[in-house]
Amino acid sequence: YDQDGNELAYYVVETVPEGYAAAYDEADNAITNTKTTDITVTKNWVDNSNAYNTRPKEITVQLLRTNGDGPENVGGPVRLNAENNWTNTWSALPAFDAAGKAYTYSVQEISAPEHYASKVEGLTITNTLSEKTELAVNKVWVEAQDNAEIRPEAITVELLANGKQSGTAELNEENSWSAVFTQLEKYDADGKKIAYTVQEQAVNGYTSVVGAVTEKADGNYSVTITNTLLTTDLTGAKNWVDSGNAYETRPETVTLTLYRAIENGKSEIVTGFTPVWENTETDTWTWKYSGMPKYDRQGKLYTYTVAEEPVPGYETAYGDNNAITNTLLTTDLTGAKTWVDSGKDYEKRPETVTLTLYRRTH
Repeated sequence: YDQDGNELAYYVVETVPEGYAAAYDEADNAITNTKTTDITVTKNWVDNSNAYNTRPKEITVQLLRTNGDGPENVGGPVRLNAENNWTNTWSALPAFDAAGKAYTYSVQEISAPEHYASKVEGLTITNTLSEKTELAVNKVWVEAQDNAEIRPEAITVELLANGKQSGTAELNEENSWSAVFTQLEKYDADGKKIAYTVQEQAVNGYTSVVGAVTEKADGNYSVTITNTLLTTDLTGAKNWVDSGNAYETRPETVTLTLYRAIENGKSEIVTGFTPVWENTETDTWTWKYSGMPKYDRQGKLYTYTVAEEPVPGYETAYGDNNAITNTLLTTDLTGAKTWVDSGKDYEKRPETVTLTLYRRTH
């Protein structure tokens, strides 16, 4: 009792051993020591140090435990973010249940962040950039007219991922010379964007320019391959041999037909091209055809020639360097003048006479 006669109540407080928690039963003056544990969750990011600004500001995890029955939540969700270095520690958690059965602790990411795949190993959550993408390839033909007889029937385009072959696609008239590579991994195992490029087989008769692969607003890619027709020109001179058109026999225009050599020594008419004429006020006209295909589908050089529609009244001759010479066809007219005047007895003949030349058309 104390000095006032009140009964004193005595109790003890244990210096709890490290790694344990103490529970007191005052009724029996019993102290129960339960083994404890600390649980730390760590979040790892595999995203090239967030180079593409894809990380969320925070994620939410839930601590779970089980002793052989179903898992149960331990406390409420916890936020992980850059401020806490994407980690959290739950301290002094019971290691065993009341029956002495060990608890197994685990963590769960409540929702995986967009663009990432989530993997939980023990108490470590790893989020790796993982997203599918696609790449559209479009071919553009740059040519003055449709040259279907020169274009290949199909072209194979090769897809490269970080410089290594990753697939092929065929471009042709039926698919409008376009294709889409689908279900492509956008990131590699280290969370870095995969550099996709394309290349195509050489196209005879065309130059090929593969544009840069660009990322569109929807995260997919596109690239354009431009094939420009290799062309050639054909020039020549048209010479008039008609005394400077003294008899006004030249036509205002002449017609040329363009040909090109094909196999077996034959030639074919080439349509769709019109010559440009210059110097038509002189005796030497010049003409030029431009933009014809330079090679055939097999890459063989075309040889072009021209033929002139006959010009009435002229003879046509073909010379070197595509020269065409038109020479006026001429004729002579001879006759005799007879005097009936008794042999100039009266000396009335003139020293000269004047004739007028006429012509008529039939």
